[in-house]
Amino acid sequence: MKIRENSWKTGLLPALLLATAAAIFVWFYLVLPQGPFSWDEAHHSTFSLLIARSLKEGSARSLWRFTNVQTYWPFLHSWVSSLFLLAGGYSYAAARGANVAIGWCALLLVFLLGRRLSSPSRDAVGLAAAALMAASPMFLFLSSTAMIENLGLLLTLWILYFQVRSLKCGESQSSGAKAAIVRRAPNPLLRPALVAGLLLGLLYLTKYEYAQFAGLGLVFFWLSRLMLPEGEGGRKIVLKGAAATSGGFLLVWLAWMAVPPPAAKWGILR
Repeated sequence: MKIRENSWKTGLLPALLLATAAAIFVWFYLVLPQGPFSWDEAHHSTFSLLIARSLKEGSARSLWRFTNVQTYWPFLHSWVSSLFLLAGGYSYAAARGANVAIGWCALLLVFLLGRRLSSPSRDAVGLAAAALMAASPMFLFLSSTAMIENLGLLLTLWILYFQVRSLKCGESQSSGAKAAIVRRAPNPLLRPALVAGLLLGLLYLTKYEYAQFAGLGLVFFWLSRLMLPEGEGGRKIVLKGAAATSGGFLLVWLAWMAVPPPAAKWGILR
C-alpha cells in the first residue's frame, strides 16, 4: 500500500497507536477476565483445535478431513485461529487472541480506506473512521470473542479497499493527463479488481451469508455506476472491473465446491 511521505508523521503513526491501544484494552480488560467459551465460541474453537493439532502432528490427512467437514460454517476461521493456538497454546485466551489481532488489522485498514475514499486523501478522515470503529461496543465485543465476525469484517474491508483502488486506476486511465503514466503498469485496473474477487471468495469461505451480502452490494454498486453519465469509457471501466472481480470469486468458489463432499456444500445453497 502506497502512503504519502508524511503519513508516518501525520496519519499512519497515530493510526498504529490507536489500533495498538484498542488491542491492549481488549486483551487485558475483555479477553483475560473472560471465563469458558459460549456455545458458538466452543463450536468454532473445536475445529481450530483440530486444525492446530493436525498441523502440529504434520498430518495432511487429518488437516484435509477437518477442513472439509466444515460445511455449515466453512473452514477459513479455523485455519487462522489455529495459528494462534499453535503460537499461544491451547487456551481460551489464545483462541480469542486471534480476533484481537484481526481487530488491530481492521482498524489500520479502516484508516487506509477512509483516507483513500476522501478527495484529496486526508489523514483526518481515516483517523476519524478508525476512532469511531474503535469506540464501537460491538467491535470491541467481537474482538474479544472466538467468533468469525471479525474475520468477515476484515475481508469485507479489504474487498472495499481493492474495489476503490480499481476504480481509482480506471479513472486515471480515462483521464488524458495520467493515461500515459498508468499504461506503463500492466493491468492497473484489472489487478485490484481481481484481488477483490479472490477476497470475496475467501469471505465466502468464512461465512456464506457475508459473501452473499457483499456480492449483492457490489452488484448494486456496479449498476449504479453504469447509470451515471460517465460515457462509454466509464462504463467499460466498470464492466471490466466487475468481470475481473466476478472471475476472481468464481476461481475460489468453484475450487471449494469441487472438493468433496460437494453434495453437502451444494445442499447449503438450497
